[in-house]
Amino acid sequence: MRTNLLLNNLLPTTQPFNAAPWYYVGTEQINAPADLPDSVTDWVLVELRDAADTSLLAQKAGLLHADGLITDTDGVRNGIEFALTQPCKSYRIAVRPRNHLAVLTAQTVLPQNPLYDFTTAQTQAAGIEQQVLSNGLYMLYAGDVFADGVINYTDYNSYAANTWQTNTYNAADLTMDGSVNNTDFTKYRPNARQMSINLLRY
Repeated sequence: MRTNLLLNNLLPTTQPFNAAPWYYVGTEQINAPADLPDSVTDWVLVELRDAADTSLLAQKAGLLHADGLITDTDGVRNGIEFALTQPCKSYRIAVRPRNHLAVLTAQTVLPQNPLYDFTTAQTQAAGIEQQVLSNGLYMLYAGDVFADGVINYTDYNSYAANTWQTNTYNAADLTMDGSVNNTDFTKYRPNARQMSINLLRY
């Protein structure tokens, strides 16, 4: 994954999920762009859900690194820490990027377990075909510019309205290089009509 947004000082210092459709009110932030680890690609919103009924228990914005690891804003590479975590209680975990389809763990996770790796198999994500195979790893579908859990004409319209912007932090920038152009359309086009599971749609 690219770190262009970081290298070009385009990443915001405050979590970007306080607007539609997330309306997340968390206060996660960093003091200055220089405080970000050099492997950060973007912000993501992580959700802790009940293992039995998948009800939402907590949310937290974290940093996505180029190797796929998600950490707290301090960049310490031990994942995301939730204050309500109970050592003997299992959970489901959802990850919501800004412009890729969100994903939910297929299995329950105990707090003391090793890190959960979505990249090893398509069955690591709940639901059918929720990830795409690329270069030997399973990854999230790019193209959910509108972030509602469905990749369709609404996302294309958002992309088209922002085409040819440069030096920008924009959901239409699907390649995460700081520009919106034809390369972003090539990410969107093959994924049109893909959608997240019902639980993760807005």
